[in-house]
Formats: sequence, C-alpha cells, structure tokens
Amino acid sequence: ETLFKVNDDGTISPWLVEEYKNTDDTTWELKIKDGIKFSNGKQVTAKEVKASLDRILDKEEISAGKALSVDSIDADGQKLTIKTSKPNPALPNQLCDPDLVILDVDSEDMKTKPVGTGPFIIESFNEKQCVVNKNENYWDGDVKLDKVTIDYISDNDTLSASLQSGDIDIAGGLSFTNLQKFEKDSNYKVDTNSTTRCYMFYYNFKNELLNNKNIRKAIDMCIDKKSYVSSLLQGSGEVAKGPFPTTMDIGKDVKDNGYDVEEAKKLLKEAGCKDTDNDGILEKDGKKLSFDIITYSSRAELSDISTALQDKLKEVGIEIKDINIYEAVEDQLASGDFDICAYSWTTAPIGDPYYFLGYNYISDGDCNYGKYKNEEVDKLVKELAVEFNQDKRAELSNKIVQIGNDDVAFSYVAHLTKGYAMKSNVSGFRQTSSDYYELNKDMDIK
Repeated sequence: ETLFKVNDDGTISPWLVEEYKNTDDTTWELKIKDGIKFSNGKQVTAKEVKASLDRILDKEEISAGKALSVDSIDADGQKLTIKTSKPNPALPNQLCDPDLVILDVDSEDMKTKPVGTGPFIIESFNEKQCVVNKNENYWDGDVKLDKVTIDYISDNDTLSASLQSGDIDIAGGLSFTNLQKFEKDSNYKVDTNSTTRCYMFYYNFKNELLNNKNIRKAIDMCIDKKSYVSSLLQGSGEVAKGPFPTTMDIGKDVKDNGYDVEEAKKLLKEAGCKDTDNDGILEKDGKKLSFDIITYSSRAELSDISTALQDKLKEVGIEIKDINIYEAVEDQLASGDFDICAYSWTTAPIGDPYYFLGYNYISDGDCNYGKYKNEEVDKLVKELAVEFNQDKRAELSNKIVQIGNDDVAFSYVAHLTKGYAMKSNVSGFRQTSSDYYELNKDMDIK
C-alpha cells in the first residue's frame, strides 16, 4: 500500500496517512496513521516509512523516486516531514505511485518476499505468476480469501478460454469481443469502469518523412476514432481528443484535428507528395510514404486499430507495409527502432497531468520515444511542475496538450472502459479507474 491512493474521479485520498499539509512550497508534513502493522507484525511508524522511501530514492533507475525531488526526510514518532529541493505540488499524487509502496526494509528477503502493509503476503513471484496469502495482521479489517494466484496470460483467446474452462476465476484485460461473450452468459459477470487508459500512436520524429507535420497530420486525420470505438471496441470507450478524458479538468478544453480523409489528401499535396510511378503510394523527395507500425499482443485492439488505419491510409497514398506484433515493444521504443507505434498508456494513474506530460512531452522525457521537441511545451511543462494552484495546473495541462495536438506530436484514439469478466460466485471484486487496488480484502468466492 502507498501513503495516498487515487479515487475514481482522479482526486486523491490519504491511505496510510491520517492527515497532511504543505507548510511552504518545499515542506510537507504527513501524519502516519496509528495502529498500522506490516504483515510480519511490526508497527509502522514514520521511521519505517522514511526508510522505505529512502530505499527508492537511492535507486537512480526508478523514476518515481526522482520525481519527488526530495531534499530530506525527517521522522519523529508518527510525523514525517518531507523537504523538496524545489516546489513540487504533485508530491501527494506522486506518493500514489506503486513504486513507492511502503515496505519493511529490514525484512529478511526484500528481493523475493517483500513485506508490506496490504491484505496479502507475497509467497512467490516471477514474470509469469505471483502467489499471495492472507495477511493475518492486516490493519484495515478481516481478509476474506486465504490465497490468490495471479497469472500473466498475454494471449487474449487463451485468457478467455482459461476463464471458460474454470482454470481461473477472474480475467482482466480481455478484448471487448471476448467480454461480450461473458456478458451474455449467466455463469459469469462483467465489471467495467471508465479509465484514463488511452490508445495512442507514437511517431518517430527521426524518420525524415514523419518529421513532416503535414504527413503526420494527414495520418492523424485518417484515424476514424468514432468508428473504431463503436466497432473495434464494441462501444467500450470514448473518442480521445488528447491523453486525458474530457471529463477531467486536465483534458476538457482540448480540440483534436478531426477525421477528414479529403483534407488529409490536400495536406499531402501541400507537402509536395506525388505518386510518380503510379503504384498508389505517394513519394516525397524520392522517398515512398511507406511505414511500419509496431505494437504488442496483450492489447489485442491495438493491432485491430492499426489494421483499420492501414486500410484507410491506402486511400490517401500512404502505405503501412507491415504491422509487427511483439510481446513487448519497450526495447524498440527505447532504441528508436520504429516508425509508428500503437501503444496504451494509463495517462493519469496518480490523478495529475504531470505524470504523463513530464514523461512524454518534454524534450528529454524518459518516455518521449519519438523525440518530439517544442521549446514552448518544454517551458510550460516546467511551469506545470511547480504550480500549486489546481485550476492553473488544469489550464497549463490543456494548453500543453493543445500545442501537442497542433504539432501532431502524438495521435490519440480512445479512452477505454476497462472490463473484467469473472465467475458469478466471485464477490467483492471492484475494478477501478486507475488500474490499481483491484486485489482487496473484500474479495471472496462463495
């Protein structure tokens, strides 16, 4: 568990914290709740919380720690005082990050059996499976299940079949086509919730052709978002105008480029693109407008969207030569070995815009894989980083995203309504908008 948690509306609430305040721009005072124990029975005081946070702050490779901009942490009883090296208005939001879960750093085996405060105790875990047992010392009430096994199944059809065969009780991340099957069967039930998970496209600005704004905009205007949501996503989502849903203050004042194939053709003509050899593919400066799309298998709709876009782009003379589906695409993104990437982000998991914008929009952002650069955006993102007023943070967020939309820095397709399918005898499971907290003390199987 973390010190704070994200609510479904994007706001945050204290979790392991009783109360908190910022006494000045760089000082935060947090009171840790009394009576909380780690799963090994050890009391949680500010000292243990400080040790847990210090452990992450010492790891340079973990961005969640760096984002806090901590200068010092002091512990006195249940009072934790965090001083930052610069104003950090998003600190409570950042403390929702799962990388900052509170653990007992003095436990015997941190690498294989970390000890936390949550309703379950880790028995074992690897890349494919995690097994947890009931925490008898849980501070927030009785835990109903004795044991939970979490399996990672990347293939959607295999995941669906595993639920139908009874091998698993709950399936998350199912395609919407598979979800519909379970909705119609009384032996199962489906739990859905609107999320900030967004389907989007990265463009590689180091590709000479994709570095041309008109070409990117033409591609963007061939994305039939409304049709994709209704058909490919079976209505389980909403059209995305930017990274954040328009229901949130941080995304409500954004306009996209719209869907207009004829306008896309005009833009390509203005860019000097011509089909000189009459093969149906335009060229610019002797180079064919031919690109590859990469994506990954665990989000089946991404390949469906890519295929639909491939067909539409043919109409305007742009070729998507190959759609390459990997189990994961992070290596290709990090190395810059891609043209276009269909990707999925939970854009506001901690309820704050800086999380996504700081990673993706700023020139040296850790996840700015396409190397988008705009000096005004860099300036505004830096302003966002130190702005405490929530209304102004929303205003800055909308402005940054709008500039990015005008630049066609990325293309946003849809915000998902996420669904889990489960056996009808499962109770207490509640899917959340943040993609966190699903595993809880109230889950049960009758």
